[in-house]
Amino acid sequence: MASADSIVSPRPSSRNDLIDALKLYAMGLVVLTHVLGLRPEFRDLSPRLVEIMVTFNMPLFTFLSGYVLFGREGTRPLRFIRGKALALLVPYLAWILVELPIRHYPPSAWLPRLERALIDPHAGMQMWFLWLLFWLFVLFTTARLMSKDDRWIAAGAVALGAMLFLGTTTVFGLDKITWLYPFFILGYLVAKHRAKLSRLDMWIAVASVVAFPMLLMWAPPGVGIRFATALAGMGASWAIFRLLPARLLSPLGVVGQKTLGLYGWQMVVLPFLIVGAGWLGAAVSWTLVMVVATLLTLVLERRAFTRAVFLGQWPRALR
Repeated sequence: MASADSIVSPRPSSRNDLIDALKLYAMGLVVLTHVLGLRPEFRDLSPRLVEIMVTFNMPLFTFLSGYVLFGREGTRPLRFIRGKALALLVPYLAWILVELPIRHYPPSAWLPRLERALIDPHAGMQMWFLWLLFWLFVLFTTARLMSKDDRWIAAGAVALGAMLFLGTTTVFGLDKITWLYPFFILGYLVAKHRAKLSRLDMWIAVASVVAFPMLLMWAPPGVGIRFATALAGMGASWAIFRLLPARLLSPLGVVGQKTLGLYGWQMVVLPFLIVGAGWLGAAVSWTLVMVVATLLTLVLERRAFTRAVFLGQWPRALR
């Protein structure tokens, strides 16, 4: 079983194996979604499975990003945002620039595409989450400048999420921001109050495991149901992973620390690693993408320049 330290509260000075393992799980779902949903070889295998994964995958990723933020907020907002710009926007543009020639964009179109991607995550290809995460940090920091009261921060997230009831717009990525910001703040607040919430672990786990399939099968469509389904899917995933033994969580967590590299490389290598057809072909293709992306990330980690530009791991002095 996972140790208590790995599931109770985050510690800024150490890694949380459960959280890192969940990051890897979420990354694996991203790749599987792309294999099954974007590749014509597998698109007809299970559209329903893709729909199910999409209901909670990016909310889970966003929740985990908010969770690991607690204890790392800093006391200098401008420096904090500058660091996030280096860690997120630079890799965002770098990975897009790698992908543009692969997708046969002429050099004359590269700069306009990058400029557009800076204001529209829908132009960011599969790297849009890095853009989104940067602006979630900006919103969070702005809210904390007004008040550090948790009630204020939570109310702002609820208000932003409630905008979905009025309809969605893709302008400046508002469709993604309004959908995912509440999960980001939820992750932060759960991390902050993890010790107090731990007594509810069993209830949350059971409720999530029961509610998720019920919501998928019988719930009518709607914004409220969309949020409830995402929460149940996240809770069910967490409930399952917290049962894993520490000897399994630890290696998963090690790879889970490399998700930014996996996220970038999977976009680049996926078209070249499609093998066969049917479920066997999809499984082999998914495995190849995950393994190759991990190995290539290890290559990027070997040089300070590539660690900074593609993985957002800048020397502390430059941040």
